[in-house]
Amino acid sequence: MVDAEGLATGDPLGIGGLLVDAYGCAQLEGRGADPDGLVERLLEAGVVGLGHSDLRAPASHRLAFRERGLAIGLATLDRDDWPASRSTVRASVDRLSRYRPLRAEIESFWLRPEHRRVDSWREHANINDVMLATSLQPEGFLVRRPS
Repeated sequence: MVDAEGLATGDPLGIGGLLVDAYGCAQLEGRGADPDGLVERLLEAGVVGLGHSDLRAPASHRLAFRERGLAIGLATLDRDDWPASRSTVRASVDRLSRYRPLRAEIESFWLRPEHRRVDSWREHANINDVMLATSLQPEGFLVRRPS
């Protein structure tokens, strides 16, 4: 049901979703999941997407909840429970590591009060608040599920 070759997107929320899904799939590895290298494909799609993303527009032309989704995805790169047994997964995570500072940039941008006064923030206030909380404390969302 998924075209594993067409996963890349330039949308921040989509990229964050790819990274979160890769992390979740990697957690299933011990149960025999991921026989076709889906984790690597998801991570590589994240690399491609991040190479095409641009977060330089003014706050009024950006959607905070979408960017916060990317910040949550980037938080997976700081987790220490990626499968160490798969060098291809580790290599993809390492390639993505150059984007780690983007998480702090997104967080600091949207924590500035003047950026939360724009219509694009107020129109999506509820989801922005949820995504803000999740991106600041992603551990509750990214917690490894018991086997």
